[in-house]
Amino acid sequence: MNEQARTRRPMISVVGEDGLAQDAPACQSAREVGRQLVEAGFRVCCGGMSGVMEAVLAGAREAAAYREGDTVAVIPMLDRNRANPHADIVIATGMGHARNAIVANSDAVVVIAGGAGTLSEVALAWTFNRLIIALPASGGTAEKIADTAVDHRARGDIGALAKVWPAKTPEHAVALLEEHLPACTLPPHRFREK
Repeated sequence: MNEQARTRRPMISVVGEDGLAQDAPACQSAREVGRQLVEAGFRVCCGGMSGVMEAVLAGAREAAAYREGDTVAVIPMLDRNRANPHADIVIATGMGHARNAIVANSDAVVVIAGGAGTLSEVALAWTFNRLIIALPASGGTAEKIADTAVDHRARGDIGALAKVWPAKTPEHAVALLEEHLPACTLPPHRFREK
């Protein structure tokens, strides 16, 4: 492992439902996840729009340990101004839903509620051998995939990658990250040539 990789703070992507009101239970959970992640020393990434994405970045910025640069938004359009106001760094891709591959390529992924877009991020994270944690009580995709394997493919000898880990609370999600992420430090995913 090179020196930069040893000192870089892990980035955790939080994926979930767009368009939810900020007082919705899933957004309240996302806000707490964002706060807890920054307090634990992680950076937070998401799709940068509304709903769960806005809540997680707002929570991250509320953390006592917050430093500028802790919140990253990877948005589907080219207009950086479309990102929610809590993003320190905005990556305006112009890629539409294809930007989900960038979001899913963080060190780990936390799933809160969600629909088809969230499911695509989970599938990509699974393919990229990323640690995935879901809050099933938030409903949607998170409820459907928690404590399951996304597909039959083996993901190496790392037990932490055998399934999507269910978390009971935001605190539990961060505890699972702290417990399992060190074993999941894998080389970056490389697309195989056929």
